[in-house]
Amino acid sequence: MTCSLATETGTDMLHPLTEATKTDGGWLINGQKSFGTLSPTAHLCEITCRVRHPQRGERLAQVRIPRESPGLDIKNNWDALGMRASGSHDVVFTNCFIPDTALVDVSPWGKWSEGWLVGLMAMTMGLVGAFLGIAEAAHDLTIETVTTRRKGPGNRRAAERYPIQHTIAEIEIDLAASHAMLERTATTTDTFFSLHPVGSVPLHALHQLMKDFQCTKWVVTRKAIEIVDRALTVSGGAGYLSAHPLSRLYRDVRAGPFMQPFSPNEAFEYIGQVTLGLDPILEA
Repeated sequence: MTCSLATETGTDMLHPLTEATKTDGGWLINGQKSFGTLSPTAHLCEITCRVRHPQRGERLAQVRIPRESPGLDIKNNWDALGMRASGSHDVVFTNCFIPDTALVDVSPWGKWSEGWLVGLMAMTMGLVGAFLGIAEAAHDLTIETVTTRRKGPGNRRAAERYPIQHTIAEIEIDLAASHAMLERTATTTDTFFSLHPVGSVPLHALHQLMKDFQCTKWVVTRKAIEIVDRALTVSGGAGYLSAHPLSRLYRDVRAGPFMQPFSPNEAFEYIGQVTLGLDPILEA
């Protein structure tokens, strides 16, 4: 299992401050990463870092480090509103040695590359699906509740009430739209890569594809939040209790928009830049 570590406090994904310094037989890694999901159980930590090359300047590189390596310290400090079981601790690297073969040059530091864009799309597409899955779980739980629960002197099912029917319809509409949008983007991406051999994809075309994906990511993760919120409304006070599954789904789904790439603010900047034909480079 691999733990992907790209996020750092105070910078963006293209400008990591964690650094690899050349030493005899390899590299020394120094820096700190945040949101190290699955770090307690991963066998490898895959990180992005900066390399200062004497002739080629600053470079962006990817590094794989075994979790048991000396100098690798998982801080066990994950304390968040939701996703409490993800183990997304900070990971600190202090003179952590890796061999030469463990470092792969990606691109100039702060610049996009084909491999970087392709990898990010492949990694994040499934993550968007996971948050849609949270919405689906909330939907199924709510349907089961309103079709079986009876209340009041008339012993009517909650599903027989018009306000409940209206809210369930809104949930269905948002689910249908989210499914359609994610399926279209995934199909478009599959078709694109079947027509473009690896290593020869025009960067401008990749940015157009990533722009489309960012639009989908924003809509689906936002709609997932709205779906779970409506499910909580339908459930009444019971869903707000910690013991109820909806309370966990409500906390977890809120993390969707923050998943990189991109956070909401960066996503709007990137989508706008690509649409307007500007160089989509985020400020460090």
